[in-house]
Amino acid sequence: KPMKPGGYSDSGADIAYCLKSDGEEVITPVENPDVYRDTDWVFPDTKEGIELAISLGADTLWLNTVLFATHPITLFKGIDVVGQEPSCAEKLDDKFGTNKFLKDRNLSVIDEVRIGKDDLYEGLYPCVIKPIRGRGSQGVVKMRYDRGFSQSTR
Repeated sequence: KPMKPGGYSDSGADIAYCLKSDGEEVITPVENPDVYRDTDWVFPDTKEGIELAISLGADTLWLNTVLFATHPITLFKGIDVVGQEPSCAEKLDDKFGTNKFLKDRNLSVIDEVRIGKDDLYEGLYPCVIKPIRGRGSQGVVKMRYDRGFSQSTR
């Protein structure tokens, strides 16, 4: 998948800022991070970025990023991480498969209907259209009524 422009530096910065504001020790790429500059609060999602964080004293990393089986974090041992295992991320990328996995374990999930580009949706409005694969809000559309529904599913 193509990387989201700027990655997840915005939400990562929010997490780091809140933790630091709550008195937690937070290692940042710059000594005095600017509250208005996201990249002052987060390290790049690369081998070099992880190495820099560790060299500055980080022993726990919050993996607020798109993970995949060969993510650079897998090269490092002895680091605690907050987040899912990179090897699991691709297995759970299919939203319908993940929902089935959760339902099979008696966990509640929102009802969903799989709609193809040529299918007719006869459900309730408003509804949310979300691609089967993809991250976060990418490709998500809220439909208040049926006008434009078919264009949104392409």
